Amino acid sequence: MTQLESQSQQAGVAGVAGVAGVAGVAGVAGVAGVAGVAGVAGVAGVAGVAGMPTYTGATGSLALPDALIKSRESLAYGVSPYWTNPKWTPPRWQSRRKPIADGLPPGEDEDRLVDWQRNVVGFLVQTELLTSVTFVPTGSRSISIADKGGTTIISLSRPPLAHFLQQLSLVESYSELRADRASEIVAQVGPQWSFWSSIVNLNTDRTPRTIELIGHALQFAMLCVMRVKHALACPRPIEYSGLIQPMIQTPAYACLPSGHATEAYMFATIMEHLLMLVGSRNPADQEMQKQIYRQAHRIAENRVVAGLHFPVDSIAGKLLGQRLGRYFVSQCIGSKGSQEATFSGEQVPGEAEPSAGVKYGTDPGTSLGADSKTPTKPNAMLAKAWSLAAKEWR
Repeated sequence: MTQLESQSQQAGVAGVAGVAGVAGVAGVAGVAGVAGVAGVAGVAGVAGVAGMPTYTGATGSLALPDALIKSRESLAYGVSPYWTNPKWTPPRWQSRRKPIADGLPPGEDEDRLVDWQRNVVGFLVQTELLTSVTFVPTGSRSISIADKGGTTIISLSRPPLAHFLQQLSLVESYSELRADRASEIVAQVGPQWSFWSSIVNLNTDRTPRTIELIGHALQFAMLCVMRVKHALACPRPIEYSGLIQPMIQTPAYACLPSGHATEAYMFATIMEHLLMLVGSRNPADQEMQKQIYRQAHRIAENRVVAGLHFPVDSIAGKLLGQRLGRYFVSQCIGSKGSQEATFSGEQVPGEAEPSAGVKYGTDPGTSLGADSKTPTKPNAMLAKAWSLAAKEWR
């Protein structure tokens, strides 16, 4: 083999490694997006009206009753177990409250009202009030409320269809105020305690008996209102036109008289008498009386704004509230006489609206009869409730 052949069979020399490529330039980071604008916070809902105070129910645990049972066994019978009780001798006992011959307290004692559960007192008072009146429908267009002696307290008759149709245009006009009155209307769906308290300063700690007294009156008013509504059977505005479109749910009962107007004016009437009869000369109390009547007018008006009532419903409710308020006061403190109040729906012009004034029985279609001069004796139970409330304002 030649030297040349020998060299050709040897491995070739490794090539020089290639130069590494230059790294690519990093891309420019993208621009961050602009943060979105935060949404506008929603309007807070109207706080619910505080309910009347109730009573704490018994707790669900059986531990306390069991402990009381065992405590009694030990205290009454010593340490002996119950199966070896000695014969029990009843102790001598006498009522601390006006004991009569047999040692028990007398029945039908209005002073005991402070001892009973408050809901029980409510049942008792409503029984007294409802058994003191009768409802006398006359045909399908009118109804009267009379006392036990047959004296008419108030008579109401419904307007004709043509007047309700005329009043529809007023309801439509009032709807322009809905945006402005919305919060009030929603807050006033239930009893208007928060609104009344903003003027009269009612408080469950400061004026519990006044609140209870007014509660009795309002419950009585609603029972009367519903009986009258049933008798007169006046349809709501929504039943006449689909254009009314009330801003809150329409109640499933008749519209005349307005229950809100009745309640508001009854409250104003009772508070006016309560403040007058305790001899208040405080200028603040006198201004208070003006304000509660103005507020009664606005509360009634708001129900028309909402599309639930006609203005004529408020006229009837105003008269009913003022008359029932006076009747309630007479049951509490007695009276020297009374006037029959009359709401004649057929005499109310179709364009009529309730006045903002406080004078009794001066709205269109309303009238007052002559004073009967027949004295009314106070109901003992209601007189007690009134005296307890009156002490809170002296």
